[in-house]
Amino acid sequence: MPSYSIMIVDDHPIMRYGLRLLLEQDKEFIVVSESGNAQEAITTAKQLNPDLIMMDLHLQGRSGIDIIRSLRRCGLTSYVLVLSISDSRNDVYAALDAGANGYLLKECELDMLLLSLRKAVVGRPVYSEKVWQYIQLRQNYSDPLSALTKRELDVLQEVAVGMKINRLPKICLSQKKPSKYIFVIS
Repeated sequence: MPSYSIMIVDDHPIMRYGLRLLLEQDKEFIVVSESGNAQEAITTAKQLNPDLIMMDLHLQGRSGIDIIRSLRRCGLTSYVLVLSISDSRNDVYAALDAGANGYLLKECELDMLLLSLRKAVVGRPVYSEKVWQYIQLRQNYSDPLSALTKRELDVLQEVAVGMKINRLPKICLSQKKPSKYIFVIS
């Protein structure tokens, strides 16, 4: 069975200690480093290039999001799993946009955390339920045109290029429908 190197980044010593104790009970994981601040985390991650970095978002000095950006800019390919108390949609989106591969809330059960780590070390994305809902919500709204029918897209295209509403019945087949389509689109 392979072993995976893990780095823990959290500004709370008791959190790092608890995670280390949990992971040391499992032969699959080796905690290679713990860090409580941003600069130490960046320097150590670059030196060790661990398989997985467990990252809190709120650290003293710099945010975990800044650290993730720095690590990605320097080409580090470690799996970054955010482990945070924050269930703020803005924090979730910012972490994922910065380059995090997964996001778990600290309220998760220990067996869920271990299962998620096993998925993460083989490259699979892992998310808490609430985080997954945010991701789905974001994907649903990322392309506002995807909800339009072919006919609605045709009307939108004609209006966009300046076609007057009284000329639209040619593509809508009736005088009343253009305003219906424009209402649906807006």
